[in-house]
Amino acid sequence: MKSSSYSDPKRGARLRQANRGQLAWGRIDLDAQVPYDHPVRAIAAVIERLDLSKLYARIDARDSNPGAPAIDPKLLLGLWVYATSEGENSAREIQRLTELHAAYRWLCGGVSQSHHTLSDFRSTSAEVFDDLLTQVLVLLMSQDLVEGIRQARRHRRSGSARRHHLRPAAQAPRRLRAQPAEGG
Repeated sequence: MKSSSYSDPKRGARLRQANRGQLAWGRIDLDAQVPYDHPVRAIAAVIERLDLSKLYARIDARDSNPGAPAIDPKLLLGLWVYATSEGENSAREIQRLTELHAAYRWLCGGVSQSHHTLSDFRSTSAEVFDDLLTQVLVLLMSQDLVEGIRQARRHRRSGSARRHHLRPAAQAPRRLRAQPAEGG
């Protein structure tokens, strides 16, 4: 963990960030693979608004420090939030979905994932992760983008494997981007 001498936790951090507009091998336009009103876009828009400074402050790969660039915490959090909304909580399965499912590939924007990285992100940042997950759900609920939260809680308590889903909302990302970011 880095000291708090950085006024901006992202300053100097070397990150591998999602580039969702890039063409991937095989000339796949990731952005065209996911409809504009798909829930994954709303999730990504909400995550863009979060204060992730606690996660950025933990990044060791900075300026001249050795090591590979870190995967952007926005990307990892987005994968976990979307997977959770789809009823998935296995790092191995999420990693598999990043190779097979258009919405997961779109979130990754060309950045490859390993189940170890996904698992480590969730476990080493557990307190921050839980707080951010709550923030995302509250914001999605306030924008009327989440249906069935009570049912999802009920199913989790009962052990049901039934999935809950985010309701696609037309133009949700534009509506969310139009509002100023809080705390960041």
